[in-house]
Amino acid sequence: MPFTITEVAEHWDHTATSGYEEFNAKTVSYGRRFSDAIEMIEASDIHIPRGGKLIDVGCGTGNGLIIFCRRFGLTGVGVDVSEGMLEIARAKVAESDLPIELHRLDGEDLPFDTNSFDIGINFEVLEHTPHPERMLAELARVVKPGGTVVVTTPNTLWEPIHWLAAKTGLHHSEGPHRDVSRREILAGLAAAGLRVVAERTSVLVPAGPRFLTRLGRNVENRLPDGVLRVIALRRIFLCVVEPHPPSEG
Repeated sequence: MPFTITEVAEHWDHTATSGYEEFNAKTVSYGRRFSDAIEMIEASDIHIPRGGKLIDVGCGTGNGLIIFCRRFGLTGVGVDVSEGMLEIARAKVAESDLPIELHRLDGEDLPFDTNSFDIGINFEVLEHTPHPERMLAELARVVKPGGTVVVTTPNTLWEPIHWLAAKTGLHHSEGPHRDVSRREILAGLAAAGLRVVAERTSVLVPAGPRFLTRLGRNVENRLPDGVLRVIALRRIFLCVVEPHPPSEG
């Protein structure tokens, strides 16, 4: 069902004050979106320059933005459509004492110059924007050629589980969204000039007792990538920005 960015913002404004942080604190899969992506970067040949500049498109309450800036020694810019989420992020950024700016902006239309950033991150946002391909194009535009872009999004197979978790109160509602297929994501990345250098599909047990989430992680480590790509929760794409085509005129 089509949705607007205004509807998305209204949903997350409400969710920000309805237990969002509390839900995520109980969900192992939330933190793994950041830790798994960092593992992929550190296992690759990608170099993140210390003192470089990062943009987090769809930064939410600022957790990933702070984690990445601290881990890699970066200056950060976070953008989100939800003022409620940004209000929480501002408090966290103030406590972190990190060089981070926050702006209420639509990720499909960023007001930053081309080649402004060294790395862009986009965690679980593609499914919440009306035109995912536009967001990917904007990420590729504002990150320098040779720079890094990380995109994560849920596996479409898990849509019924997300719906059930929200209905039973186990997790917050996803609100207006459309899960994006792997095929569509790969096409959007290619069209934007983002070359995939590593792909991972992770998380079999998103929440529960520690022994169960550890068991899930152990099973993940033993399953082939092709199987995980079908059944695991989160798709992670580690990309490098190809050289931008020359401007016309």
